[in-house]
Amino acid sequence: PGLDRPLKTDRDLKRNLEQKIELCEKVEELLVDTSITDSFKKLQQYRELWRTIGPVPSDKNEEIWARFCNAAEQIDQRRRDFYDQRNEEMDKNLLAKTALCEKAEELTAKQLESMNAWNEISNELNDMLKVWKTIGPVPKEMNEEIWVRFKSTLDKFFENKKKYFLLVSYVCNVFLHYLNHPKDYSYKEALENWIDENK
Repeated sequence: PGLDRPLKTDRDLKRNLEQKIELCEKVEELLVDTSITDSFKKLQQYRELWRTIGPVPSDKNEEIWARFCNAAEQIDQRRRDFYDQRNEEMDKNLLAKTALCEKAEELTAKQLESMNAWNEISNELNDMLKVWKTIGPVPKEMNEEIWVRFKSTLDKFFENKKKYFLLVSYVCNVFLHYLNHPKDYSYKEALENWIDENK
């Protein structure tokens, strides 16, 4: 029985080494996996599995550990690079969307005095909305804030445009009424009241 123990241990060490070599190969295969997320999740599983496998022959311990760590570090670095690049892109997207907000605010601050002017600004704002939709995501913590800023500017403009066009329509109807009924002043009072309510 005493002689079986060292043989069993050698056999166990060899089996552990084979399992760790197999794990190294699996981790190395992840280097060509196109999905950053999937490869990282699998790497975490392989790390857990590595911890459950027993020791290997002492002369192979450093070599097998270095092989595993080297492949794992490359996957970790690829993931860090991916997220660094994604964060950089989101920061650029935020700058682009902020510029659109500023331009929309500038356009909507103008005093518009004709239907053509309102329509021109409407077209520009609609074009800006199309551009907005082509810009990628922004950092999560800024997403709602930047969207609300842009959307509220557009909403306010289009609400004011609606009021302006209603006023123009109303004034046209009043003048038509005056042309047809020059002595009827009821529309004049209604127009004055409407103007006071919609200032």
